[in-house]
Amino acid sequence: MNTTKKNNWLSVCFFLLFCILAFTVSYFHECWLDELQAWAISKESIYNILFVIPHIECHVPLWHLILKLFSHFNLSHEIGLKLPNLLFMIATVWLIIFKSPFPNIIKLTLPFTFFLFYQHTIINRPYCILSLGLILCAYLYKNRNDNPFKFVSTLAITSLSGVFGMFLSTGIILAWALEILNKRNIFSFLKEFVKDKRFFAMLLIFFLNLILTFIIFPCKDATPFDNIIKTDMTFKFIYTFFVLPIDALFYNILPCHDISFFHIDFKSFIRFYDIPKTNFFIIKFWFGVLLGFIVNIILFCYFKTNKKLLLFSIPYIMYLLMCSFGYFSSHHMGILTIFYIFAFWCTYDNSNKPELDQKNYKLKSAINILIIISIIMQLYWSVSCIYNEIKYSYSPSKEAAEFILNYDLDKYKIMAEWLRREYHLDKSTHKYSFGNTFKNIEELEKYNDTQEKILDEDLKLQFCALEVIAYFNKNIFYNYNIDNPKRQYLELKHTSKEENEQIKQKLKEMGKPDFVLGSAYLQDIFDNEKKISKKYKLLKTFSGKDIFKNYTIKKEIRLFIRDDFYEKEKYKFNKIYIDLVNNKITKKKFKLIQKDY
Repeated sequence: MNTTKKNNWLSVCFFLLFCILAFTVSYFHECWLDELQAWAISKESIYNILFVIPHIECHVPLWHLILKLFSHFNLSHEIGLKLPNLLFMIATVWLIIFKSPFPNIIKLTLPFTFFLFYQHTIINRPYCILSLGLILCAYLYKNRNDNPFKFVSTLAITSLSGVFGMFLSTGIILAWALEILNKRNIFSFLKEFVKDKRFFAMLLIFFLNLILTFIIFPCKDATPFDNIIKTDMTFKFIYTFFVLPIDALFYNILPCHDISFFHIDFKSFIRFYDIPKTNFFIIKFWFGVLLGFIVNIILFCYFKTNKKLLLFSIPYIMYLLMCSFGYFSSHHMGILTIFYIFAFWCTYDNSNKPELDQKNYKLKSAINILIIISIIMQLYWSVSCIYNEIKYSYSPSKEAAEFILNYDLDKYKIMAEWLRREYHLDKSTHKYSFGNTFKNIEELEKYNDTQEKILDEDLKLQFCALEVIAYFNKNIFYNYNIDNPKRQYLELKHTSKEENEQIKQKLKEMGKPDFVLGSAYLQDIFDNEKKISKKYKLLKTFSGKDIFKNYTIKKEIRLFIRDDFYEKEKYKFNKIYIDLVNNKITKKKFKLIQKDY
């Protein structure tokens, strides 16, 4: 068998392996909040998806429209949400394996790296569209000047994936325009360029991004988060420009989804919400800054040597600025990983291999080491995620829904928890923070003397309810979307104090719930009874694991039952008790489970 046929068979085998693994792991994946929110939105009218919801969600509506093709036929989200995501990523991987110019060892292992395989293939988000858009863009980059409209069509796909795609496509267009300018007189250049078909192609992307900006421009009360806790911008800037580039390759420092949870005071140096203050984190952070600085220099030198510095640097810096000054979460790292693949692919523009001759031997060695470390580390993360995905539930909502369904609990009054946050205002500095850790009682007392507790809550934001409802296809919570119970998606608007009081009054009139899912603060509503929460007992805890790279974060949903309701309807709930005993929960343990709410 000749080498070409052998390589083709090898490529086919790896492609089929990817497909099998993707469908298998996706089967075990329990969808979570962000995934199910998109699915719920897809059930709305096309008018709402295009003109109303984007101003609340600040998301480009293409993904919701694609999902509507599946939700329209009343498919379950486990098919209708996962299938289009898998198809997008299978197309992306097909291009990488069969069309990319990389050496076999790279193009056959890339599809199984963490962000490509797990974060964009298993987690069902619009980043699958961005992946396909950028890889198609890389594939057609060579012929951008001959077929500009075909090339910008791939940039349009990238833009339609979301805000990050809009920034990247704009950066690529700017780099392309500057490349064409190439030190020419700008006035004579513009005079000729406005007659060029490339100019009209670029103009299409400009107008598309302008239109999308108007579509997703947030309404006044769009965000559910007041951003009371402001991430220190110095820290955020340092992280996004130096640590994030290596976090997207091989480093691992962000142990939570949202960088906003970092609360940095550079006088005390660092605090981290819900994680004890440790010197190890400080050392790891600054070591990451140094490592990221070195990697940035290597990358800029590489792309400068290959005459692609503009193509790499402009969209790259625009992406980092977006992460630094806008909203950034850990799943946005994968966008940078895909961009790296796009940029490296484009260095093969004019030759079979990038221009790294003997003069650049050290640079070539540094790039090769960087690629090897990155692929090995990301393959390790993928293996960890596959293991954790199969072993644990990504979200506890499916187990909770099955429990409610098995015992017909949806026939009763169920209340779902809402978003409730407690902050601390330092009276002297006027800065907000979350909880803190203290070495002794004196330190705690000193802290309490200078702090004022601030309560911030949104009674309309019931995240666990949205996740559970996805398995029922109907509203089973009497306080979910209380102003419009037929609406399935969660309207991410901030609730004012006046609205919260109106909702509480309405819930009070509707009466006490039979069941509570989560930690609803009933005493805030039914204030005529003292310690009402003591009258609810824990019935069952549903557990899940947030999976990211090589670690997991435990998350739980607890279901409570009202004492007097249980006594009144005891004969109906005996089956639950018997089933719990049969599941190796002893009577003694069952009593321990029924601790005070």
